[in-house]
Amino acid sequence: MPSCFKLNGRNMKRPGFTLIELCVVIGIIALLLALAIPAILHSREASRQIQCKDRLRQVSLGCLGFEAANRHLPHSANSPKPMPVALLPYLEQQSLYNNFHTWRETWETGAEFSPPAVYVCPSDSENSRPGPIDAGALWGMNYVANAGTGFTRAGYDGLFGVAMERISLRQIRDGLSNTSLLSECLVAAADDSVRFGAVYNLPYPIYEPERFPELMDAVASVHLSGASLHHLHSRGRPWTDANDFIRVFHHALGPNSNSAFNFQSVQGGLYSTASNHVGAVNLSFVDGSVTSISNEISPAAWWAMGSRDGGDSVVE
Repeated sequence: MPSCFKLNGRNMKRPGFTLIELCVVIGIIALLLALAIPAILHSREASRQIQCKDRLRQVSLGCLGFEAANRHLPHSANSPKPMPVALLPYLEQQSLYNNFHTWRETWETGAEFSPPAVYVCPSDSENSRPGPIDAGALWGMNYVANAGTGFTRAGYDGLFGVAMERISLRQIRDGLSNTSLLSECLVAAADDSVRFGAVYNLPYPIYEPERFPELMDAVASVHLSGASLHHLHSRGRPWTDANDFIRVFHHALGPNSNSAFNFQSVQGGLYSTASNHVGAVNLSFVDGSVTSISNEISPAAWWAMGSRDGGDSVVE
């Protein structure tokens, strides 16, 4: 045997891993990755959740700044501009505000203006791109305004809506910390692939107040009935539009529920709040505070948050 393979009379062995050792190392690495990736994703979503809450708080404070200057909250339809445009000067967006002139021009040219970052929740991946305009995928806004418990149930008992009067803080008799101001919506694609961001159309009308439970049941299950939806009808999009199905939400069905026209009636429909946060949505109260509301909130507490003068308690 050549001398290069001997040292002090003993054979040299080349170092290396056996197949079993290699498999063990690979298994350990795979296990560590399996544990780490969910934690990383959870951490990223937690960061997005915090950022989403912060933006919701900023928009809420913008509403309060508008009320202090004008003695009423911004009208969701016109102030004389749509609410998201009217709030821009109170969100340090004066230059963007100056680019809009009339309500009609705002609606027609909304696709040319991406919303300011403060209007976009980073957890909504669909809202990261506008998509084709002819498919209804104009830039959207993830924050919507409290329109009460539903016209069919209680009339105009909220704070916003196309047919609503302008509401001042002194008209909110249930307390500023008990009455909701804004929450979230998901911006839909041109179809119902984002179900809670789509707006369906009930196949028959339900307008009588005593049939409100029937209306809620119909909207809750509308996606199972083969109901139609218009390809332009999606929540929050375009962000410059003032229509109720885009701009407001109702305290009827709980968080993360369907939205629907009441037999082609925009005013009589029910529009829900929704998000990509696990099991909850963010919501702000009129005092500017922001919290997360569970999907499991009781109907009584959820309805109480929506009315401004119902005398009911929000405690579950």
